[in-house]
Amino acid sequence: MDTGFDHSLTSNRMHKLLDILRQSEIYNSIVSDIKNSEAQLNVCGVGGSALAYLLGTLVEDMTDKTFLIVTETQDDIDRLYRDLTTFRGEDEIVLFPPWQTFLHGKISPAREILSDRMFTLERLIHNKRSIVITSIRALLHRILPIETFRDATLRFVKGEEMELSKVAQSLTHSGYERVDIVEMKGDFSIRGGIIDIYPLTYQMPVRIELFGDEIDSIRYFDPLTQRSTTQINNDVLVVPMSEIILTPEMIAYWKERTDEIIEAQQSPKLTNEINLLTEKLLEHGRFEGIEGYLPLLYPKLANLWDYLPDDTVVITDDPQWLKSESEKLVEQAKQFFQHEQERENLAVSPQEIFVTFDEVMSFCKSKRTIYLSHRKDKECYDFGMKTIEGLRGNFQMFLKEMENWVNSGYMVNIFSDNDKQADRMRDILIERELLSVAVHTGSIDTGFVSDNLMLAIISEDEMFGRYRKPVRKRKFKEGVPISSFVDLKQGDYIVHISHGIGIYEGIEQLKVDGKPQDFIKIGYQDGDALYVPTYNLDLVHKYIGADSEKVKIDKLGGTSLERAKRRVKESARELAKELLDLYAAREAGFGHAFSADTTWQMEFEAAFPYEETEDQLSAIEDVKNDMEKPKPMDRLICGDVGYGKTEVALRAAFKAVMDNKQVAVLVPTTILAEQHFITFKQRMAAFPVMIDILSRFRKPAEQKKVLE
Repeated sequence: MDTGFDHSLTSNRMHKLLDILRQSEIYNSIVSDIKNSEAQLNVCGVGGSALAYLLGTLVEDMTDKTFLIVTETQDDIDRLYRDLTTFRGEDEIVLFPPWQTFLHGKISPAREILSDRMFTLERLIHNKRSIVITSIRALLHRILPIETFRDATLRFVKGEEMELSKVAQSLTHSGYERVDIVEMKGDFSIRGGIIDIYPLTYQMPVRIELFGDEIDSIRYFDPLTQRSTTQINNDVLVVPMSEIILTPEMIAYWKERTDEIIEAQQSPKLTNEINLLTEKLLEHGRFEGIEGYLPLLYPKLANLWDYLPDDTVVITDDPQWLKSESEKLVEQAKQFFQHEQERENLAVSPQEIFVTFDEVMSFCKSKRTIYLSHRKDKECYDFGMKTIEGLRGNFQMFLKEMENWVNSGYMVNIFSDNDKQADRMRDILIERELLSVAVHTGSIDTGFVSDNLMLAIISEDEMFGRYRKPVRKRKFKEGVPISSFVDLKQGDYIVHISHGIGIYEGIEQLKVDGKPQDFIKIGYQDGDALYVPTYNLDLVHKYIGADSEKVKIDKLGGTSLERAKRRVKESARELAKELLDLYAAREAGFGHAFSADTTWQMEFEAAFPYEETEDQLSAIEDVKNDMEKPKPMDRLICGDVGYGKTEVALRAAFKAVMDNKQVAVLVPTTILAEQHFITFKQRMAAFPVMIDILSRFRKPAEQKKVLE
């Protein structure tokens, strides 16, 4: 169907967005200065998401340069990452977040933080072009020496030789744990000539098979089924699990430094703590919160900029803001250090952990650096890209302003969070005859307008008044545990799909064709046992029943399982017949077929202040499809508290009202009725819909008026 909306225009305009900035004299002057000199440039007038727009263009025009972008806070990292990936995609963009747990004492950073940091360092030591986004707190923090990190990063290539015992030792020293079955990041296992590893920075675990001492194949495998999947043709890089690499030199230095502290402090409490930590270090290679003692583990630490190429381009947030944030961090660190000393706990002075802000600025002055300013200065390159003030949440005013921009010849662009919202926005614009406005799928934090470029870029969230904390989808997931075996213990009941209920008796290694393999052992009646290869885990499930004390173990090769299956099938047939009769009767009935969505329906749905989940969107679509059929609807929406069922009801109710129908919402309690009344009033406030409530709190006269 021809909607009159030129979709090819929107696609082309997305590609042309960056070209508009390239026409700017200011932009070309900056590019020229960066390419031709050790430039120190001040830039202003890049409000809202305009910074990401500028960076996206610079990054594409200087493909041979690594970029370091220094923000003020972690929220700024996430916000800039979201904006920048919208303008140019995720390729080459990496994060180096701060250790957010450092000032909370004896807590190691979250694994996703470590994944981001390790992935960034791995790219940098292998000279892969990167756009690194970090914060001033992360940049101030000293990190492990480059050579230590490089030596601990393992590289596996098909056709090369490897010594399993040395690899196992290296993995253990780098924080990996040897297990029977690899399920989670940081696990590895060795079975004969096969080594399974779940690297910290990989989405899936890796299986390496040897022929003698030579790597014969490298493949990904599914942690749920343990089956190999995709062949890996390039090399595999396994980075350490953290910035703590266990080496004899590290342990020796730890003992040297802690002995000095014991001698200087003469505190029995502190001595006891150090002895306990040393014991854990020797036994396990690490302990919780060890990252806070990095200067006691390595005599010479590095900085993030030591990992960067010489021709890196640096872009920093306003130096005054960064200085304020760095002073705040150092003050917090001093207070934490003093507090720990007063309690006679082991702590490291801030001077050993952090570089100074002056050292950061000296580094910036040694590179091509762009300093961002939040105020206009005589010496700054002013792009004049300003945030759109005073319109947030006022959809009608946004539409009016867009009409003015279009009539003035501006190129207007709207960014919607997903394809569904983008299609909905296009339909609204068609209704308003704003066909030249381009709608793109992507998330930006804050829109902006440039009179010089005759360009307006708008976030749909702003139009409808949504406020969202920048949440970044993690590149690296924790891994998928084998669901039935995460908490499985010997003696637990277990069900095999073909042989029935048995008892889990552990994992045993047997030789098949001369090669050792791992098997799950299941015990049955009369002492019989079944051995299931680990790659057939999908055939086995943990028993879940009401009373495990009354469970009857099946006989291997017996008929009890088949009899139980037959009984279940017969019951299922009877239930299916009853359901068929019921649904046949309902299908023969007639009901009202509601009209297709109106423009107001689209605007109402677009004003939802949160991002819908996939399940929520599916439920809404199913309900509206049911309503548009000339048959009675028979649908149950199930979901836990807070999962968005009310929004499904709101959209269905609004659709009914748009067809001149009345809607009654029945709830079990008076309090819930009041809550829904308020919610419905707030969501439909911008539309001419009458909403009222019937409850025992209303007087008889009021109830009568509502019913009339």
